[in-house]
Amino acid sequence: MKRDQEHRSRILLVEDELNLARPLQFNLEQEGYDVRHTPSGKEALALYGRQPFDLLILDLMLEEMDGFEVRPPDPTA
Repeated sequence: MKRDQEHRSRILLVEDELNLARPLQFNLEQEGYDVRHTPSGKEALALYGRQPFDLLILDLMLEEMDGFEVRPPDPTA
């Protein structure tokens, strides 16, 4: 089911292997999601700080930092 263009959920995809990221991004976009991809954990943190995302999909084995380091801080902590 395609998502309404006005209410598209925003996803930040953090994956450094393009052969995994491209088809995942394509399929999510085909389902109506607004997907932003970056291969870099540092860039992901910068993007997350500048704009809201509804979902983060994180590679846990990035080169410069792992996905656990990329996660935003828990606002309830």
